Amino acid sequence: MSQPSWVWGIFTICFLVATAATGWISYTMLRLDRADYEARKQAEQEENVRLALWRMESTLAPLIAKENSRPSGAYQGGWDWPASPSPAPVVSPTRTRQQSVVSDPVQRSVQWLEEDRAGGNDSTQRYQQLSQVAPDLVMESSPGILVHFLIGPDGATSPQLQNDSPPPQFAARLQDLNDNFDDVAPHLDFGQLLGRLPEPEAQPAPPPTPEWQIFNSDMFGTNALDNVVAYGGKLQKRQTARNQMEYAARQTFQEQNGALMSQQRDATPATGELGVMKAVWHDDRLLLARRSRTGDLEKIEGCWLNWKNLQQVLLDEVNDLVPNATLHPIVDEQTGSRSAHRLATIPVLLSPGEMPFPPMPLLTPARTSLVVAWVFLVLAAIAVAILLGGTLSLSERRHDFVSAVTHELRTPLTTFRMYSEMLAGGMVAEEKRQGYLEKLQHESDRLGHLVENVLAFARVERSSRTEERSEIKLRRFLNGLKARLSEHAQQQGMKLSLKQKIGEDAHTARIAPGTIEQILVNLVDNSCKYGRNRLGNSANQGSPDCGEIVVSVTTTNNDLIFSVEDWGPGVDAETARRLFRPFSKSDSKAAASAPGVGLGLALSRRLARAMNGDLTYEGHRRPGARFDLRVPRK
Repeated sequence: MSQPSWVWGIFTICFLVATAATGWISYTMLRLDRADYEARKQAEQEENVRLALWRMESTLAPLIAKENSRPSGAYQGGWDWPASPSPAPVVSPTRTRQQSVVSDPVQRSVQWLEEDRAGGNDSTQRYQQLSQVAPDLVMESSPGILVHFLIGPDGATSPQLQNDSPPPQFAARLQDLNDNFDDVAPHLDFGQLLGRLPEPEAQPAPPPTPEWQIFNSDMFGTNALDNVVAYGGKLQKRQTARNQMEYAARQTFQEQNGALMSQQRDATPATGELGVMKAVWHDDRLLLARRSRTGDLEKIEGCWLNWKNLQQVLLDEVNDLVPNATLHPIVDEQTGSRSAHRLATIPVLLSPGEMPFPPMPLLTPARTSLVVAWVFLVLAAIAVAILLGGTLSLSERRHDFVSAVTHELRTPLTTFRMYSEMLAGGMVAEEKRQGYLEKLQHESDRLGHLVENVLAFARVERSSRTEERSEIKLRRFLNGLKARLSEHAQQQGMKLSLKQKIGEDAHTARIAPGTIEQILVNLVDNSCKYGRNRLGNSANQGSPDCGEIVVSVTTTNNDLIFSVEDWGPGVDAETARRLFRPFSKSDSKAAASAPGVGLGLALSRRLARAMNGDLTYEGHRRPGARFDLRVPRK
């Protein structure tokens, strides 16, 4: 395998390794970028859930606090409606209109009593008597409570039931309470509920720390977040721990609120002990109840919550945070207590559902960095490949140049050595000595021309500066040029003709005559070596132009154009592509072709471009070849 193959093989392996490494890094960064997006999405969703839970707790807090603050006597029944001193008032048109506006039975009844009192009816006395006798639970109305109850070992009753016929204004309200109590009473099992409620104490002790609690100190201090980070180290674990902390905070808030209401309740004269209200699910009904103990007698006081209304109120409250949220009852308290999305006030689990979040952008900072990295990798690979290809090509051409120069030097040196030995030894007849001397002179000129081209090319490679341009008489320059080029062609067995097409205003030109002559000598030398017909059966063999070189000079407004053409075999397409490449002839090519190292045309083009001109090959004509040298004449 050749050296370039090894070099390209190593380059390919290195490129594949770099591509594989960059691909693995890209895959890892994309995965981390996606994980970061999902983590930020989850963090924002969890934050919305925490805010939603706090809103719900705040909404439920007044209701539960009010029930906690009721003394035990508020749940005692056995009251009667006061006797009616006069017939029921006649409903006026105004009252009818108010009835169509106010739909709640209790509010409507109270409004009627207010109207009777304002109108001077006997209902004023009845309203005063009712306010003194009827419990607060009858006069109040809450959309979150269906009915209050009192459960003892002997059964259940309700403080909102009465022992006498109510006035017509309260009939609808009390009928709803009776229906609700009849619905819930069969399910109020004293034994089952008693074990699920906390012991009655003046100030209940805080519940024990759950098993899932990961902190036992500094729960809400300045080091809480550091503890979370130290515990998990990942965003998902931190979010889980923070949810647990939030639930513990809401639970503590609920306990402190209950203790405060208990203190306010205990400030009123009462006997016995009361527990804290606790919400429990009992036969698909949400109950808010507590234990009450007087001596050895223990009862359960509480109410049946209107879960349908509460659920709608809570969801409306957090619709802007979790629009697709749903609330689910927690029947199994052991399992539900482990979820941080549960409410602390009532055993309900918040399911946030699908939450709106902006989609992941197409170009994140990580993806942009990867695109830039891949672009630079491809550009670097292309640059290295171009540099490597140029280096290998230059190395190959230099090797070919050394081989060609070695061949070119060996031929004249061999001729010099052999001819000089024959002449020195008297081995050449006198009549042949002149031919031998001319051969030595020809080889000497050939060697000098080779050395001059190599030195000139080295000078052009080091610097683009050439001969200074000077003002000359154009026809005088061309006449002298024709003589020198004709002599050079004649020495190699060719004849040369010069054709001039110079305008009337082109008598002078500002050019570098020495450089132009050097270029033309190289072109004529190439025509002498390659322009003669080398194939004896060629179609142009014996034609009048065979062995002739034509140099044409044409002037334009700004340029001076020299054309050198011959009628040889021409240049094939493959050779034409590398005509102006330096050192393009190897040892084998030099031996199989005319003398030369393939440097003349490359040197000539560089000299032409150094004068702001150019040297081109016109390959469309057949047979033969033509080279055009164009240089500015002003």
